[in-house]
Amino acid sequence: MAKLFYEKPLDKIQDHVVISTNSSCMIMPWEDGDPDRRYWVSNDALCRRWSWWEKVKAMKATKVVRESWKPHFEEIPDFLVFNRRPTPEDEIEPEDIGLAYCSSVPSSIDLALQMGCRQIFLVGVDQYMVGVRSHFWQFFPKHEQPKRIDKCMATHTQQYAVFEYNDIAYPPLKEFADYKGAVIYNCNPWSKVRIFDFCTFEDALGKAETLTKVKELVKEKLEQTKAEMEKVSENE
Repeated sequence: MAKLFYEKPLDKIQDHVVISTNSSCMIMPWEDGDPDRRYWVSNDALCRRWSWWEKVKAMKATKVVRESWKPHFEEIPDFLVFNRRPTPEDEIEPEDIGLAYCSSVPSSIDLALQMGCRQIFLVGVDQYMVGVRSHFWQFFPKHEQPKRIDKCMATHTQQYAVFEYNDIAYPPLKEFADYKGAVIYNCNPWSKVRIFDFCTFEDALGKAETLTKVKELVKEKLEQTKAEMEKVSENE
């Protein structure tokens, strides 16, 4: 995740479904408030070795992890657990139970689609390095950067291997989105993930706001129709 990610006004997205993965929890204002529509997803049990892990456990959100976290289930009794899809990473059967599993981002996209989200906006899904920096928080002042217990993190070679693994999962996720009547947008013009349509972050906010207004109008119309029908029944 590059610098672009944490520079965005993320407070403006909090009225919508938000799925945070791994260390992106650091910049989510989820210390209090209603956990509805907030999700934190991770396939990586090494999250437990980072200083931000305490924030994950305390934040008001639904936390979802892969079944590979099984050795640590006693530590996370209030977390939800998902199983991997039974198919290979490059294949999705719409009726199968489970989520895409190669890393946290594909799992999150799959989750959003299965929850019924019709517009999905990717923020920070860049898959490139900025110099030697691979995570958004590496742009923070040194004293604000998170620490890992064992004082090490994945090498760039390992990071790129994950990127390549993700690239296998994205095409079937796009097909799954088409099947669901949904659209996936990538909000970073420099992202190496090119399979999804590009949309600026500002346009994403506009699209989301428009959809919210449409839903409100539909709800209002349904309530009005229901009231009129009840009135007709009383007159009869």
